[in-house]
Amino acid sequence: MINYSNNYLSLSVFVIFVFALSGCIENTGNLNKTGEIGKENFSKEISTDSLLDMCVKRAYDIRHYEFEEMVKISISGTMNMQISINQNGIVNLKEKRFFVASDFNIMNTVLQAEMYKIDAQIYYAEVKDNKREWKIYTKEDVENKLGFIKYADLFNPDDDYGKKFTSLKNTEKEIVGSELIDGQNCGIVKIYVNTIEVLKEKNLSANEGNSIENLELKLWISKSNGDVMKEYKLMTLKGNNNAITTIEKTTLYKNYNKEVVINPPI
Repeated sequence: MINYSNNYLSLSVFVIFVFALSGCIENTGNLNKTGEIGKENFSKEISTDSLLDMCVKRAYDIRHYEFEEMVKISISGTMNMQISINQNGIVNLKEKRFFVASDFNIMNTVLQAEMYKIDAQIYYAEVKDNKREWKIYTKEDVENKLGFIKYADLFNPDDDYGKKFTSLKNTEKEIVGSELIDGQNCGIVKIYVNTIEVLKEKNLSANEGNSIENLELKLWISKSNGDVMKEYKLMTLKGNNNAITTIEKTTLYKNYNKEVVINPPI
């Protein structure tokens, strides 16, 4: 089973969740500088399997991390809209907690929001004039509000960060280039994901009108220590009534295992 793809779908659905809580959708920053380096000899430096083995070994030691993320979403069908999101977040895998601050631009309307996940509770607030009115939800509340979210595993951060990378060892993959990120020489690994398996993991059936039309996944993995420094995902989903959603997401990871404390906002 491709657990890593589950993680991707979960983060994508987070966006829809925020819009729904904000009333923008009915129930249904700057990134760090990078630079390309020579590609002539990257395949000779390290093999794809060796690089992924290093990544998996390192990932099982991860307990905290921070991230910066840019997301672009295009929705067509019963509703048509373009959405862009900049997010900054911190994650404490050990305690199963996370915090995300988001800036949204939806149809030229700007929205700022913050979300905490603390144990079984979700704290959400829009930010207006630096003021926040917190609302508290349970996982069950959210699943009842957005039926699809129960398939997304959004509110179950995994203790073992490495699990999502371990699953990739059974997928087709190749190193397609190299890039320097924050001083780290990274191999760019392209993952070929079985979209039928993704649907099965979500208990969704292609016969019911659900399909993943396109799914592209790339990881930038440090050749020196196995850290995932960057992630790129492009997915096109086709649902009932031929509604099409395209999600493009670029994430930069940093400060691995720099201890973070995440407490309830209220």
